[in-house]
Amino acid sequence: MDALVAAGGITGLAKNATLIRNPSLVHSQRFYAKAMAWPCPKGLILNGAHKRSSAVAFWGNNQEVIDAEARLLVNTYARVPVVFVRGEGCKLYDAEGKEYLDFAAGIAVNALGHADPLWVKAVSEQAATLAHVSNVYHSVPQVKLAERLVDCTPFADKVFFSNSGTEANEAAIKFSRKYQQVKAAENNSKQAATDFVVFTNSFHGRTMGALALTSKHKYRAPFEPLMPGVQFVEFGNLEAVKKAVRPGSTAAIFVEPVQGEGGIYPAMADFLQGLRDVCNDAGALLVFDEVGGLSSQTVILLHTLVTCRIWGCLLIT
Repeated sequence: MDALVAAGGITGLAKNATLIRNPSLVHSQRFYAKAMAWPCPKGLILNGAHKRSSAVAFWGNNQEVIDAEARLLVNTYARVPVVFVRGEGCKLYDAEGKEYLDFAAGIAVNALGHADPLWVKAVSEQAATLAHVSNVYHSVPQVKLAERLVDCTPFADKVFFSNSGTEANEAAIKFSRKYQQVKAAENNSKQAATDFVVFTNSFHGRTMGALALTSKHKYRAPFEPLMPGVQFVEFGNLEAVKKAVRPGSTAAIFVEPVQGEGGIYPAMADFLQGLRDVCNDAGALLVFDEVGGLSSQTVILLHTLVTCRIWGCLLIT
């Protein structure tokens, strides 16, 4: 295979290169320097060394890239047959130079558009100062961002950072069960609440815990049996929720105030307030999955803890 794999990402492509299966090898400066010295084939990008215009010529056209992807990548998404190679503001450009208006924004991720000058400047300055140091150590940017999130929200005391929406939901599952265990110990209860109530048309992620809270059958079926103790009720049906929630058994209710994957279905304010009341009565937590966006209408119902992605929040109370 004509590829060099380093630290989980392709750093270069060269004739007769070796597939490196041990990412630790990239820690060798001499090895890395040798890898970077290999010539970059026409139309391929090596650590950003080519100018942006070179990306348009990436393997020539959309279909060539799509065919190569079919050979090289695990097929997990039914992708639209277009290859985007660069963006500017709200515009995208494919491998053949065709211009598009970007209404998807990376599924509600690119709120500032593509190549925003201030964003590029901030990322470049941070990359030139300090990269990833893991959660083993303290870092200033993480604390500053957490402080800003807590200061600008009326409900948050602390922040938990994660890399994706599904990880935020996995964390919320764990927070919910840990909370119930602590509460059970305080009350000298033998059994902590462990179950969850979720809704039809819901989508909370593709990892195993979050997938158990996701209603769509085609996502769930290949990986069953999933986490037990999950009950689905009709979205917006407060009476069904009241019947499903059981004090001492239900750890939390997970809800999307605006369902996205299942269709653009907003929850009514009285339904959300009703969920708050049901949770209060049952001693359960209420989890708002708002990874796609955050509305001031729902913020007023919540407090105490926030699990955040850069482009959205998952709120627990």
